[in-house]
Amino acid sequence: MPRRAGRYAREELSETDPKTVARYFTGNRTLTVRPFLRNLVRFGELNVFADPPISQLDLITCRNVLIYLEKEAQVRALQNLRYGLVPGGYLVLGKSEKLRQEVEAAFEPVDTRWQVYRKIEGLSR
Repeated sequence: MPRRAGRYAREELSETDPKTVARYFTGNRTLTVRPFLRNLVRFGELNVFADPPISQLDLITCRNVLIYLEKEAQVRALQNLRYGLVPGGYLVLGKSEKLRQEVEAAFEPVDTRWQVYRKIEGLSR
């Protein structure tokens, strides 16, 4: 099922606390994200090189994208993503990805195992 649709097979959430499932999803065999939660999240595609950066984001997930890019392109993409985050916003990378030295001063690690970083307050572009 497409993730943008907000629908999941019950089996996909089998390891999730049943109270959490009841609070955030409706349905029986196919679970659908409740509208109040769905309205808080925006899904979209962004070309980190050609599109203008989206700003004021609390969370950016960029999983398994950087591993396919050369170093210079990784730096450029990370700079654009950094610009889009609010201070204190989170950046989630894939397990095989790392922050480049050129942008790591703008982030503090939250969980290095899961590649979660927080944008440091007060740093500008």
